[in-house]
Amino acid sequence: MGFKEQNKKIRDLSENFQFKIIVNSNMIDQFLTMIICTELTKKWNSMTEFLDYFEEVAFKRKIDLVKIILKTNYPEIYKKYSGIFTTLGEIKKIRDRIAHDQLTYDTSEGLIIFSPMIVRYDKNYETNETKLSEKKIISLMQMSEKCKEKIKELRNLIGEANGHTI
Repeated sequence: MGFKEQNKKIRDLSENFQFKIIVNSNMIDQFLTMIICTELTKKWNSMTEFLDYFEEVAFKRKIDLVKIILKTNYPEIYKKYSGIFTTLGEIKKIRDRIAHDQLTYDTSEGLIIFSPMIVRYDKNYETNETKLSEKKIISLMQMSEKCKEKIKELRNLIGEANGHTI
């Protein structure tokens, strides 16, 4: 594979990676909001007031609140899904890096792109680079997809427990 093809392959993978992580994170965020609102309202007709409020709540706070809801009100469900909270933390970290840092490429050997890098510049213009291999990118995309599906399952279970079909 020539350097142009290699560069295109890496750039396409990087763009797909950014898209998947952001979209899956947004869907997870919406599912977490639905779990919280379903648990708080119990009635569909009053759900919109809660949805409006919780749309403004930070992703991390929603993760923490859903964990509390499950531990307190659904201990059996929590036991089954407790591992998802570690995955959510990992997804949040990578989502934050993609959203707030710069994506660039390792071109240390000249014209060939070796790997995408997420670069953070601190206030002293020092850099913190995270190189991502193709294998790591694919793994993170798969992890975010699986996590999204697990949170969707949780949303459905909590909805059913509250008499809703979601």
